[in-house]
This record gives sequence, C-alpha cells and structure tokens, in this order.
Amino acid sequence: MENASKALIIAGAILISILLISVGIIIMNAINDPVQQGASVAESQAVEIHNSRFTGYAGQDVDYNTAKQCIVACNSTKGTDHPVECGTTIGSLDRNSTYDIDFEFDDATGFITECTIEVHN
Repeated sequence: MENASKALIIAGAILISILLISVGIIIMNAINDPVQQGASVAESQAVEIHNSRFTGYAGQDVDYNTAKQCIVACNSTKGTDHPVECGTTIGSLDRNSTYDIDFEFDDATGFITECTIEVHN
C-alpha cells in the first residue's frame, strides 16, 4: 500500500511537470508571435520605402527631367542591398523627347529591380 501511494505521488509530480512545461511552451509561442509579426511589418515597410523612391517616376509620356531624375535615383542604389538596374544613361536622353518609364519587381521580395526608359511613340 505504501508503494502504491508513492507511485501515485511520483505520477502526479510527472503530470505537474509536463503541465508546467506545456504552459511554458504556450507562453513562449505567445511572446514570439508579435515579434514575428513586427518583423514582417518592418520588412514590408522597407519594401514600400524602397519602391516609393521610384514609383513616382513611372508613367507614359514623361518629360526629359523626370526621366533624368529616375536614372539618378536608380544609380543611387548601386552598391546597396537592392540595386535598381537602368539600361538607359542620361547621355542617351534627348531633351525634346518624351519617355515611357516602367519598373520590374522581384517576385520573391517585392523590391523594384529594374527600370525601363523608352522613347514615347
């Protein structure tokens, strides 16, 4: 009888230990969720900030100065984590022409990766 009561006490102690470990895991998950959500929000804001530097230039029939400013903005990203390639140089622009400016995005990250500037027809 004495061994049976000791066995029940040990079994109860094991169940309480498992319960405490489970509660600890639940608390840790509850703490990590907001941190992960915050990191996700910060990442999406970084994408928006990066892309907002260029999206104002996008359009059809834009003037020489806008196309030039777009090229300067693209060149300013060289050497950064998210460079924007522009196949056009300022020297190749004609002051009397208008241009179509379009951007390509990286499907995985959402960052603008390439700028296309073509003479408007």
